[in-house]
Amino acid sequence: MSVSKNTYVIYGYDLSMMRNVLLTEELCESKKYEEMVCCQRKGKIQLFDDPMNGDYLYAGFIVGEFDEYGGDECIKANASNAEMYHAMVDQQLEDWNIHIGVLPFELIVFNEYT
Repeated sequence: MSVSKNTYVIYGYDLSMMRNVLLTEELCESKKYEEMVCCQRKGKIQLFDDPMNGDYLYAGFIVGEFDEYGGDECIKANASNAEMYHAMVDQQLEDWNIHIGVLPFELIVFNEYT
């Protein structure tokens, strides 16, 4: 079995502590869930659910996405972009009917293995 690695840079929320509450069986089997997780490309707002062992759940705006064969890319972040992404992510979560309360909005970099 071959495993591939993608690295993501997102502005968003770490929802890992709320994973079991947010990811109900009903949601995970819905068309809505597919829309939330299936377009993991730069410039999109997505939900990231750990496909291998369920360790994390992130939601955020993708500012960078690299596969294991990708070349070098420079990502520049500034406060005004972060504020814009924050508003966009909050609106998308509201549209998805996901209520998270008060959590820090962060720059998150992680690897996803599939």
